[in-house]
Amino acid sequence: MRGGLRREGTGGQAGNAVWAGVQRHPGTAAAEIIADIESGALAPGRRVPTESNLMQRYGVARDTARRVMRYLREEGYVRTVPQRGSYVIDQSESQSDA
Repeated sequence: MRGGLRREGTGGQAGNAVWAGVQRHPGTAAAEIIADIESGALAPGRRVPTESNLMQRYGVARDTARRVMRYLREEGYVRTVPQRGSYVIDQSESQSDA
């Protein structure tokens, strides 16, 4: 499954789920976006690719693109503003809130 995400967990318990095929694996959309954020190529406040852009660039289905964006939100890399897009969160602020 090229660039896809596979959710593994214990009996479907959301809190215990691990996103397989996402974290730090070269060639996946999430890993590349995370690398761009951590390197500064995608600066805080900058808009990240849309679902449609992810679909085209990585050849994935819309559901996969949505899962990538959800993963990035859940991990604190981006925030989504309805009807506007998703934007990179300042990681120094994100870490100080924890």
